[in-house]
Amino acid sequence: MNSPVDNAKPAPAGNLRWMIMVAIFVAFVIAYFDRTNINLLVADKGFTDALGITGDLTRQGMLISGFLLCYGIFNFFIGPVVDRFGQRTIWIGAVVVWAGVTMVAGLTSSFILLLGTRVLLGIGESVNTPATSKTIKNFFPLHERGRANSIWLTATVGAPIVAVPFIAWLIAQFGWRGSFFALAAIGLIPLFFLAYYLYNSPREHPRLSKDEANYIEAYNGPEEAEEKGKMDWSFLRSRNFWLATVGNAMVTVCLFGITSWMPKYLVETLGFSWAEMGFLATLPNIAAVAGAWIAGIAADKMKTKAPLTIYSCILAGLAIWVGVSLKNPWAAAFMISVATGVAYIAVPIWYVLLQKSVNPNAMATGAGFYNGTCYVLSSIAPVVLGWAAGMIGFAGGFLLMIIALVFALLAGIGFLRQEKAEVA
Repeated sequence: MNSPVDNAKPAPAGNLRWMIMVAIFVAFVIAYFDRTNINLLVADKGFTDALGITGDLTRQGMLISGFLLCYGIFNFFIGPVVDRFGQRTIWIGAVVVWAGVTMVAGLTSSFILLLGTRVLLGIGESVNTPATSKTIKNFFPLHERGRANSIWLTATVGAPIVAVPFIAWLIAQFGWRGSFFALAAIGLIPLFFLAYYLYNSPREHPRLSKDEANYIEAYNGPEEAEEKGKMDWSFLRSRNFWLATVGNAMVTVCLFGITSWMPKYLVETLGFSWAEMGFLATLPNIAAVAGAWIAGIAADKMKTKAPLTIYSCILAGLAIWVGVSLKNPWAAAFMISVATGVAYIAVPIWYVLLQKSVNPNAMATGAGFYNGTCYVLSSIAPVVLGWAAGMIGFAGGFLLMIIALVFALLAGIGFLRQEKAEVA
């Protein structure tokens, strides 16, 4: 593996850009706490009684789906806003919205009003990925973007491991209203981190040293020639953009399919108790955290990034195949978790390739289209796998996820050809 760092350019200087990623990590962790709360509350009779939805699984599901649908759709629209006004202002405003609507959720007994807070939370959190990609594009050279992307992606798969027991504790201690109020207060924490560390570009940052700014610009160019207010939609005609989008979407389809049905698969097919399932169901997330860090470290040492996505898809597909073939339930559960972690190696790489493929003044817009497409396509994965499980069993349903990995593999091969042409 060859390093892309050019020895003629300055060595790394300063660490403030990494503190920006710490601030973003904190924001993502809190965001996942807010979105997880309802998943637990629909199992709390005091909550469902207060809203008049006890036994009404349709309206309970609407509280979960309302967030996810609006989050996915508004990714397409929020990107241009971030590109136009800068990620600092928009993201800080979004955090205020998170805290505000979470507070209102704790005050209401109206299902419609609570559903409205979920919609607003989805719109507010849709800022996260576009603003993150724009920040990484502006503050990190290509050979550091693997690790930078691994930091925030670790929060997306690691936060649920902590969120579920923590929120369950909040509900037990303070009741369902108290859990909302506590999360509203906690939701202000990212405000301080983002206000202190997050700025739109190196030249705007008052605490970024001259040496660190020069280091960033030596690789990225001065301000990446960004023209604020002028939108660039050329990424929609970019083959590389769509290869990255399709590749990540298909890997995410696989991951959503597995993690959505993993608890039911563990109990009904593999015969684990609910207590055992509670532990085993966290293994895919733990494996995904490991996958994210493996990807970040390896990618930053490689001149061509696409091979990692190819290896990831092949190994994940084999792990799924082995997992559903094993007779020992513990070995099967372990291999499915390994498959999740190996598949997740591809996710930070696809973000690196995305950030390489989109011009700076359209980075948030491109990331919004990218993430929105991934969420819309991924939303069908639990349905497809559930249908397949009903027809041919969960083992057969998981094998369908290998088909998604094949499409991601083909996207990786397409990107590899482009990278090799650039290197040559």
